[in-house]
Amino acid sequence: DVAVGALPGATQEIIDFILQFWGLDWDAVLETTTDYMTNTFNPTTPDMPGVAYYSYGGNGLFLLNPKLWLSYPITLLYQGTNDGMVGVSSSEWGTYLGTLNADHFDEVGQPPDETEFKHLDFYTELAR
Repeated sequence: DVAVGALPGATQEIIDFILQFWGLDWDAVLETTTDYMTNTFNPTTPDMPGVAYYSYGGNGLFLLNPKLWLSYPITLLYQGTNDGMVGVSSSEWGTYLGTLNADHFDEVGQPPDETEFKHLDFYTELAR
């Protein structure tokens, strides 16, 4: 949200440049805004009756990837405890199962095995 509207000047161009450096694009940013999630994604992707929904959040403070050093304090200011990209408050969907000591990249295993958080072990145990 901050990247899309709250910062003045050439914020979009700077963030787009950084994203392109990582092989990503600006559309990825637009699809993570509160407006998009509230007005586009959630209305077109309703919960299915009879399906149980569970969620985890992340606290990346102690295992933060350097690529998230800028986004972590901004997200902290707007959403509190976060994984470097998503606030715990935004992570809660269905039954909230807890907050992991992991940053956003750790939670999805990108890049793999960069920190102590073992995403494959976590998801394997979760599936069991």
